[in-house]
Order: sequence, then C-alpha cells, then structure tokens
Amino acid sequence: MDLVHDGFTRKTTPMVPLTRRALLAGASAGALTAALPGGVLGAEAPVAVLRSGLGRAHLEGSGRPAADLWLFNGRSPGPLLRLTRGVSQTVRVINDLAEPTTVHWHGLRIDNAMDGVPGLTQEPIPPGGTFDYTLTPPDSGSFWYHSHYKGAVQMDRGLYGPLIVEDDSPLDVDLDHMVVLDDWRLTEQGALDQRGYGDVRERAHGGRYGNVLTINGREQETLPVPADGWVRLRLLNAANARVLPLTLTGANAWVAAKDGLTTRLVGLDPNPLLLAPAQRVDLLIRTAAPGTTVALSFVSPQETLALLTLEIGDTVAPERTPTLTPAALPEPDRTDPFRVPLPMEGGAMGGLEGARHKGVRKPLRELAREHGLVWALAGDAGMPEKPLFTVARGRTVELGMANLTGWDHAMHVHGHHLRVVEWSQRPPQVGGWHDTVLMRPRENVIAAFVADNPGKWLLHCHMMEHHAGGMVTWFEVT
Repeated sequence: MDLVHDGFTRKTTPMVPLTRRALLAGASAGALTAALPGGVLGAEAPVAVLRSGLGRAHLEGSGRPAADLWLFNGRSPGPLLRLTRGVSQTVRVINDLAEPTTVHWHGLRIDNAMDGVPGLTQEPIPPGGTFDYTLTPPDSGSFWYHSHYKGAVQMDRGLYGPLIVEDDSPLDVDLDHMVVLDDWRLTEQGALDQRGYGDVRERAHGGRYGNVLTINGREQETLPVPADGWVRLRLLNAANARVLPLTLTGANAWVAAKDGLTTRLVGLDPNPLLLAPAQRVDLLIRTAAPGTTVALSFVSPQETLALLTLEIGDTVAPERTPTLTPAALPEPDRTDPFRVPLPMEGGAMGGLEGARHKGVRKPLRELAREHGLVWALAGDAGMPEKPLFTVARGRTVELGMANLTGWDHAMHVHGHHLRVVEWSQRPPQVGGWHDTVLMRPRENVIAAFVADNPGKWLLHCHMMEHHAGGMVTWFEVT
C-alpha cells in the first residue's frame, strides 16, 4: 500500500493513510494567547506538578468514542508549561502509571542531571514515585516535554506537552498560539490501535504512522484575529515518525524561530514547510483585510486537511512592527573543530550486514531477532556502553552526519543546539539553530556546535521506532 510521507510515497507495511472522520472546530482566542485544551501551568507556582497516568480523549471529536491514553494531568496534549528565561522553576513529576517513566525537556539547554534520560542522567521514576526537575532555561522560545522511557510507546500513547519560555520582553503580537500536531493510529471503533508496538518490521521502515491527524488534541481549530495584525504560530510536530508537509495560505508569513530559538526573519520558503518529528518552527504572520481567512493545512498528493483557520474580523490592529531579537549562542569556531563522523546505516533494504552491540559485533539477523535492532549509528546498534566521543568543554564539535539509508531520520542532540553549515543535497537553510535536523535519504550534513554544557548527552533519531531499533548513541562534555 502506498503511504504518504512528507510529500512522497513509500512502499511500507500495510497501513491506513491519514483520514478525517469528524470535524470539531473550536477554541477561543484571548487577547494575547489562545488557551490549549490542556490548560496552563504557570511559572508563578513554587512547584508545578505534572502527573503521568491513565486518561481519555476525544481525538476525533465529541461525536466519536474517546480513546484510552496515557496523559499528563489527564489532558491531550499535556498542560502548557510556561517558564521564564533565566528563572529557576521546579516541576514535580508524579508517576501514576504501572510502569516507570521519565520526562525530557526537549530543546532546553539545562543542567545535565535534569535532562530526563533513564540510565544516563537519572534512574527511571518508579510507579508511585516522584522526581523534582529544577529547570533554569537560558533561552526563550518554543519547546516541549515528553516521556523518555520506552518513548516509542509512551509518547505514542500521549505522554507529552508543550513548553514556552517567555523572554523579558515578549514579542508584540495580537495572538500567540501553540500548535501541537500529532498523528494517532486508531481503530474503526476509535480506540488506540496498540498493534505494532515493538514490531521489528515497523522499526525497519519509516516508523509508526497514524491515521488521524490532530491539532492540540482535536481535529481542527478556528481562531478570530484582527485585521492588519500580527500572529505568532508556534508549530510543534509531536508525531512518532511522520514528517508533516504544511502550507499556509491567505497571508504573508516569515519564519521567526527554529527549534525554539529566534532567528532573523526569513520568508516562508519552501511552502509547504516540512516539519520533522520533534521539530518546532515559529511563524510570524501578518493578517490581511477584514472578512478574509488564513489557513494552515496538511498537504499531500492524495489529500489536503485543514488544521487551523484564522478568521479575520472587522477590528483593525494598531499599526506596529514586532521586534525580533535573535538568540545569542556561541558561534562554532571552524578553524580547529573536533570532527566526529556519524554514519547512519541499516533499515529495510539498507544492506547492513551487522553492527556492534555492547561492544560485540553481531550479524543483523541476530540483532533483529534477539534485540529488535535494525539500525546502527557509527557502527553501534543500540545504546553503547562507551561514549561516541568525549570532548573538553568549550570546544567546537563538527558532526559529519551521513544518511546511508533509504529513509528519513530526525537527528536530535540533547543539551545543545546545532548550526548546520553544509548540506549535500540542498542549500543551507537560511540562519537558525537546530536541536533536531531532518536528514533525507542519502544526504550528508555537517552540523557544528560549541560543547559548552558539561555532562552525558544523548544523540539519537527522533523517529522513535528508529531510536528503539538501534539509532541512538551518546557523548560526553568534560
């Protein structure tokens, strides 16, 4: 069966393409920020509480059955967590699940002990246990939090939520709205389809795709905005594996931030915009005349699904131009970098014969049969016992990432942001920092960063089935 994947079709295991069985428009806009279904955890509380446990959500609308999920605070997505740049905040995670969990604060350059990686930075939170995370974010922007314990399953069940770090002077806009996108694999009865969890064939292909696409836990949103105003849309792809091609019509738009960190304004090009799993892109939109609409849609050769509609009313916004301050990170010094090759191998039709596992080289058939491993990073399948590299704090690192496979990979680095300096198949994306880089098949990328955050940091593919299938490693900053 042909399956749509970021504008292309691939042959993979039989699966249902994205559909829309019901439409549920809604949501009300405030003067500045539209509220998400999950509510808001404000930074004014001494301790913000996230409780992981069982919950239910009407992912296809109120007229369809609710799905049984694993959620933070009983909401899908979890509550919007608001922090302030440079201000310390404690977030207490209470685990009401019957299995362990952790929380990773995706994109935050925080203390290593708070990064939420089981077995590397902390022990998993046991059932009935708690863990206090102390977060002092150095950067403002759009981020998110999610489970990092058996993430391919726990994230797919719904354990994630949005996170915004406010700056001292927020961007002057008429609407600031978080857009959390996810695809869910549901049965005809509306239940979460749990078949395929741990399936080696699914790991070896594109990963787990859903058949229902949601925005902020529902199928469609409509928000009122003033004419001649400014809107900030914070786009987040929370899907396990699907790259989302998105189009914006009806207004001029610019990219204001990538993976949370602000950049100089650049035009929205290409349109459609490809948003890989875990990536965020902030769009700054100038609304048009009264009575018109702005539409954000998922597009593919087979279908177009309207996700968000901005209805422009009769009120005219005051004339002004928002001022954007680019994020201030240390620029990589390419005169004498610490170079690290990072070949990606394996997957279906990849030709991988074998790889190291826990220091012992094994044939691919044995890795797949005994460990469910079908991918390798730098020759290792699965989490290696020794780091990929160890580097002194303050040194510039250049990752020479080579996708030798026939599949997309969303490569995510913890604790740091990358500056992509070379692409083999396309010109560099203008400006911006990345914590997650989309690697197309057979593509080579050089990404540089200053290793200024000490500790043990994960480096992995955020197609979560690829991670579970072996595409994960780590490095250490001394």
